[in-house]
Amino acid sequence: AYVCAGRPFSYNPAAIDPDGDSLAFVSINPLTGPGQSIPYSSGAFNPNNPLNSSSGFTLDPETGQMNFTPTGQQFVVITILVREFRNGVLI
Repeated sequence: AYVCAGRPFSYNPAAIDPDGDSLAFVSINPLTGPGQSIPYSSGAFNPNNPLNSSSGFTLDPETGQMNFTPTGQQFVVITILVREFRNGVLI
């Protein structure tokens, strides 16, 4: 997605499970391969704070809705892990 600096941005992946299982969303380190994290360019950034934002970065763990207001030009990778639960058990 291309996002305008200084403009509030909301994104929802609109993920659903055809079996009706529950989905849980969490921001994680981007990977180059199995278990191989891409390091963030600065100690100030991490999965919960992946970009410069005047409003902070929020991710709703139940819906996957992301909200932030980016400041300035930046190239950002945000990786979201989606876990599936059936009757409260991770599958």
